[in-house]
Amino acid sequence: MDFEQKSLGNGRWLIDIDSSHDVYNVVCVPGNNIQLNNKGTDIQCKVTDVVCIGLVRKTMCSGTLNLAT
Repeated sequence: MDFEQKSLGNGRWLIDIDSSHDVYNVVCVPGNNIQLNNKGTDIQCKVTDVVCIGLVRKTMCSGTLNLAT
């Protein structure tokens, strides 16, 4: 996480919406709006409706690694 980055742009961000924190894929759209996507849920709102906490620099996923040959 890069907690110094506060200028919201396209990418993966830790966002505060109504005091609830979660990671969203962010796309900036015209009119000072953003589109947020998280786990299949799409939200479109004004940039001023959310608080940017930081930029996600690296995502680690858990899962099964199949090394069958």
